[in-house]
Amino acid sequence: MDRRTAVLAVAATVVLVGFGSGAILAPMIGGEPDDSAATTAPPNTETLALSPGQAPIGARSAMAVSNRAGVRSRPSPGSEASAVPRGARSIAASSAPPAIETALEWAAPLSRSRAPADRGRITPILLHPRQPPAAPVPKIAIVIDDLGHNRAAAERAIALDRAVTLAFLPDAEAAAALAAEARAAGHEVLLHMPMEPIAGAADPGPNALRVGLVPAEVRRRLGWALSRVPGAIGLNNHMGSKFTADGAGMALVLVEAKERGLLFLDSRTTADSVGFSAAARIGLRRAARDVFLDNEVSTEAVAAQLAETERIATAQGSAIAIGHPHPATLAVLESWLPGLANRGFLATPITAVATADDPLLAESHQP
Repeated sequence: MDRRTAVLAVAATVVLVGFGSGAILAPMIGGEPDDSAATTAPPNTETLALSPGQAPIGARSAMAVSNRAGVRSRPSPGSEASAVPRGARSIAASSAPPAIETALEWAAPLSRSRAPADRGRITPILLHPRQPPAAPVPKIAIVIDDLGHNRAAAERAIALDRAVTLAFLPDAEAAAALAAEARAAGHEVLLHMPMEPIAGAADPGPNALRVGLVPAEVRRRLGWALSRVPGAIGLNNHMGSKFTADGAGMALVLVEAKERGLLFLDSRTTADSVGFSAAARIGLRRAARDVFLDNEVSTEAVAAQLAETERIATAQGSAIAIGHPHPATLAVLESWLPGLANRGFLATPITAVATADDPLLAESHQP
């Protein structure tokens, strides 16, 4: 085999075996070359010794690596180095084409790391172990609203995991103080903005947003409410089954929210709400409720609704549940939240599941 043929064969072996599956097969036989092989290579070069007529593939390839400093030790009789026949041809990496020289330089450290007893064996070395991508953890955002009028209930809600988002009514006397306490405990805080319900429903409270108000009055009432809950990162609707279905009124509220850098959580007190879709059209950061926890106020009913929340989060990657500061709701949450991570879910504040994409894109949170 002439020099050119040997070089090409070595290159093919390194490339095909080394890169074919992400692992390096470094089969080597023997150790240091004998004097006749070493003297043909300049100092400080890597050399590959081939027996005459021997194909440089598989376990029949023999690689001898020179010392970086060019220092040679004569192999002793019977040593592994003597396994290389005298007169074997020596190919100097410095005289090989650049691609071959690079391959030899890259492969040589692997031969040095092999113990004498391992030489002659085919050893796969995985350079880049492939790790499967981690599955995303489903997120669950719990929001407790209607807070403020009952201080004891509000403080019990504040004592929950800080991932729970708390929404305060602006007309509550202690709203500002409780909101500040909630923020200090690490909770995200929302303004629970009163909005007009359908005819015959309960009174939403003072300064509620109502259909037909002039734009200036809508902005004034919203500004007053926000001043009562300082530090709020957004708002959700209190009642509002009539107002959230009114496109003109909601447009005024959402534009004002965007100018103030807030988000909007649609409580979806009606299937006719335009809140989420209107927010999407203007690129406002937004979210929408998936589950009401306590339309039926009992520990069994709340637990069942939390199980439904977990099911939705598993199916779509996240879920938002809204509850109220009823003793039964708070009691179930106090026992449910600590084990959430063990069940494979992540409790998150509302900002972690809110979306803000370009206007006019398709909605990602349809009822």
